[in-house]
Amino acid sequence: MAPTFIPGDVLYVRWFSRKGAKASSLKVNDIVILERDEQPGVFYIKRIVQIAAEGIWCKSENPKGTDSTTWGWLPPHSAKAKHLFRLKKAKRDAI
Repeated sequence: MAPTFIPGDVLYVRWFSRKGAKASSLKVNDIVILERDEQPGVFYIKRIVQIAAEGIWCKSENPKGTDSTTWGWLPPHSAKAKHLFRLKKAKRDAI
């Protein structure tokens, strides 16, 4: 399965406050931009697959990607933005 987004895609997102998202603003299947506490300044695009008391569980659509399988549960404030739509789609053969 091909990743939903590839380098060159232009995404339109809604940034949350400086503190990140609140759990109530997130839903399963939302695509979010994450910044982990352990890696400030590094952003990941992941899909939320589960929300529980422990936090959010995110999956990468890239089989080689890193996600909650490695990280475990993430606190909701790790979600810094929510994907709304793709403005420009890059050519798939450019990869």
